Formats: sequence, structure tokens, C-alpha cells
Amino acid sequence: MYREVRLMKTAEAQKGNSSVLRALDLIELLITSPDALSIADICRKLGLNRVTCVSMLNTLMLKKYVYKNADGHYLISGKIYVMAKLYRESFPVIDPFNIVAGEFTKELGCSATLSVISDFDRALVISQVPEPTVYTSAIQQLYYPLHCTASGKVLLSHRPPKQLQSTLDSLTLRQYTSQTITDRDKLMIELAATRERGYGIDNREYFENTICIGAPVFDRAGNVAFAVSFTDIKLDDEQTIEWYVPRIKNLAKSLSYSIGYRDKKLDIF
Repeated sequence: MYREVRLMKTAEAQKGNSSVLRALDLIELLITSPDALSIADICRKLGLNRVTCVSMLNTLMLKKYVYKNADGHYLISGKIYVMAKLYRESFPVIDPFNIVAGEFTKELGCSATLSVISDFDRALVISQVPEPTVYTSAIQQLYYPLHCTASGKVLLSHRPPKQLQSTLDSLTLRQYTSQTITDRDKLMIELAATRERGYGIDNREYFENTICIGAPVFDRAGNVAFAVSFTDIKLDDEQTIEWYVPRIKNLAKSLSYSIGYRDKKLDIF
């Protein structure tokens, strides 16, 4: 069974616990900083007083999330990366994806991503083949909006009606390009078409020069647990898109079977 952690919607939950929020801000700061940070650096960047900052750092060092180097500066420890690795390994589809998608991408000359809906109603990339070689921010690498990406549309289109409405209520249909769908009624039409044809298209809706095609990956219970997509900026006409469609469906079918799905309807792929 695949986890889908939902944020609490109450005003109290949204306000949050200030101590926890500050600690999480500190962890995120250290993760994203290319250099070790001094207490003065941390206080300045987070707007903390020294006493609070030292207390938080001592607690995080006690739990081994943070360590201090020989210069007295602070860095994130390897524990956070071990926990991230354990999280990724909790998805049994990742190993099959890395193997099968690797074969597809070598043949097709494109990249492939495997995504789930995250706890922030965004698509979370849990694996990508080939792995990115150019550093971008963690947010750019891992999270993508649902309403204007191929995988996002696939994941949305298979949500139960009430759950879909709830998700759409929480989404901001931000415009990223001139092609982005920002009207809810038009998005609903697009999601219905996505579900009907069995794949989703991002037609330069997230990035100006990029087209993506995505398909659903079904779990043992017959639910869409993941979405897999191909990205290739050379996808510039309808004929080329149609050439990729059976291939993304075959990849999705292979991954679905790898995690226990056995419904014969996938034979149409």
C-alpha cells in the first residue's frame, strides 16, 4: 500500500508549531547551503536570536541530524540522506523503473521520470533516468505542478471524483507559459480526455520548449499509484507524439505488472 500523507487543513495546523517550524527551516537551510554555516550566518538568514539558534543546533546534533566541523561551523549530517534513501526504497517500483526505463531512454534518446502525488498536491519525482547531470534547486528537481505536466494530469485524472474536487480546490492554477491551462473547467475537460485515452500530454505548458507524455502505473489493487513520463524537447509535431504513445504505455504496463497488477485491460497497450 502506497503512502499519501495529507496535510491537515485546519487553521491550527496551518499555523503550526513555531519551534518545529524553526527547526525545519534550519534543517532546510543547512541542506541547501553549499557551505558550512556559522551560528552568526544561521541567525542572520533565519532571523533567530543566538540563544534560540544554539539550543536548536544542540538538539539537532543530539539527534545526529547536524554536526559541527573543526572550524565550528555547522553542516547537515548523513542521517538525513539515509532517511531519504529509505523513503525512496519504500517504493518497490523504483528498481524496475530504473532498469526498464533505462533501456527505453537509451533507445529513444529521451529522459524518463517516475512520479507520485506528494503531500503538497504536487507531483513528486521519486526517480529519473538518466539522472540529472546539471545541478538545479531541490524543488526544481523533485516537485512539479499537477495541472500543467503530463504526469500530474495522469495522477489527477485517476483520482476519485470527490478527492479530485478537493485537490483542485487546493490548487492554484498558475500560468507558466502561454499554453498553461488556468481555467478549471478546461482543466476538467483535459483530465477527462487524459483518462479516456490512457495518457497525458504536457504541450509546452510547464516549459516553453518541452513536451512530455505520461501514462499511469497501476498497483496490485488496481489503483493508479504512480505516473511515468518521457520528456524530449524534440517532440515538436503530432506525428512524433503519436510515435511515443505506445512506448510510454508499454513502459507503464511493464511497471504495473512489476508491482503486482494483473488486470487484462492493460493488454490494450
